[in-house]
Order: sequence, then structure tokens, then C-alpha cells
Amino acid sequence: MSARDRILAAAAELFVRHGFHGVSTREIAKHSGVNEITIYRIFVSKQALFFEVLDAELGGLYLRGDLLTTLAESPTREQALHAIDNLIVSALNQKPNIARLILFASLEFGEQIHGLLRRHLDQQIELLVPYLDRAISPKDIGAVDARRVILQVIANRYLEQIFSWMTLDESGAISQFLDRLADL
Repeated sequence: MSARDRILAAAAELFVRHGFHGVSTREIAKHSGVNEITIYRIFVSKQALFFEVLDAELGGLYLRGDLLTTLAESPTREQALHAIDNLIVSALNQKPNIARLILFASLEFGEQIHGLLRRHLDQQIELLVPYLDRAISPKDIGAVDARRVILQVIANRYLEQIFSWMTLDESGAISQFLDRLADL
């Protein structure tokens, strides 16, 4: 593994645990087995390293083909929403700490990360919109903004993952949420 890859892996692990401000480049260097100067030779700044970690982690999320097939075969809006939810949950389960990293990024950088988040979210949303649009009946076309509905599902799942330590969804609240969205 190259020094760059070791630095990215160590930084990802530490940033997920402690956030940007909770980690020093000295700690990243120690965990990656490189000299601190090496970090600055490869990355312009600690912030550039953080953004590259976030970009790599977001870029590593993918939507499973078998679940996309289920979505494509969903004849109703309700079934399509549940299929989209399954896709989002599956993607988040690939990288269980991504929501925490996004939370730290949002808290510590605010609007500076919006472009990066939008680019990754837009890719996933644009892939899903045609499937949901196809499942919407013609009489509903004017009433439903598929992009907004999908973004609500994504936001709900990210928040659930961030706060998963607080509650388990034994009450079926997620299914109720999706059914309410389907009724819009």
C-alpha cells in the first residue's frame, strides 16, 4: 500500500472517530506509519486531506444492481419507495461510518462541503428519479417531486444512522414514514 493510501486510510479512521478538529496531522502520521512532513508533501493541507477522505468515502458508495432491478420492477409508488429505501440502507451499510463523517464535515465546515455532498447525492438521486417517476401514476405527475421525495428518504436514513445508538426501529416508524411519503 502506498504512503498516500496509508495516510487516507488512517485519516478516514481518525476523522470518523474524532472529527477534523479532534485529530492532528501528527496522529495521522503515526497511525499511517509515515513522517508528518510526508502528509504535507502529498496533501496541500490537513483540510485538503479531510476533503479527499470525504470524497473517497462518498465515492465508495454504490447502489446494488439486484436492488435496482427490484426497483425497476416496482409497479406502484409504495413499492418503489420501499425499494429506494432498501437501496439507500444497503449503500449506507457498505460504509457504516459515512454518516458520522458527513456529520463532522457539516458541523466543522458547513457550507464549504455542500458542493462535494451535492455532487455525490445528485449522482444517486438522478439515477433513482426515473424509476420513481415511472412508478407514479399519470394523475400524480403534478403533485410529486421525485427528487425531493428521494432526498427525504436519503436524509431520513442518514439521520437514522447517525442517531442509531439512540433507538431501534421496532415500532415500524420507517415503514410508516415511507407510506406517508407515498401518499403525498
